[in-house]
Amino acid sequence: MRYCKENDTQLQFIFEACEVSVYFPLGVKTTYRAYSASNIIEIIDDPNVDIKLRAISVEVNSYPTAETNGTEVDGMYVLQKCPENLLLPYEFSKPVNSNTSLRQPIIKTMNAIEKYLGANSEPKILEWNEFLEMFPEENETVAMYINRLFY
Repeated sequence: MRYCKENDTQLQFIFEACEVSVYFPLGVKTTYRAYSASNIIEIIDDPNVDIKLRAISVEVNSYPTAETNGTEVDGMYVLQKCPENLLLPYEFSKPVNSNTSLRQPIIKTMNAIEKYLGANSEPKILEWNEFLEMFPEENETVAMYINRLFY
């Protein structure tokens, strides 16, 4: 599936509880759509206008529909059976450049935001600093991170 490639990118996956049926044996229906908003403005190529681009309003639909998946209902089921063992989080991936920590890109972004907003925007800077606190600390394992944020 090309759900994260170019024009096929899907930015929202929706998991809903539903009645157990032949279509949803575990009582979970999954749908996806390109955007989380119900309507968006898309910029399209249009050779008939001077700037060759045109903005159009587009209604965002969820898929698969009964029509597209050949069944009587919308949606699909992804989880084929309930896990038999405890699901554990996967450890953080190491950055491609081993000299860079997980926090370095966000710290660099935070510094640029602070420089852009300037000293007169302290409330906004505080909000961004709270956002930064959600990122893993240096050498923090996933278990340590979960305990820090949720317990």
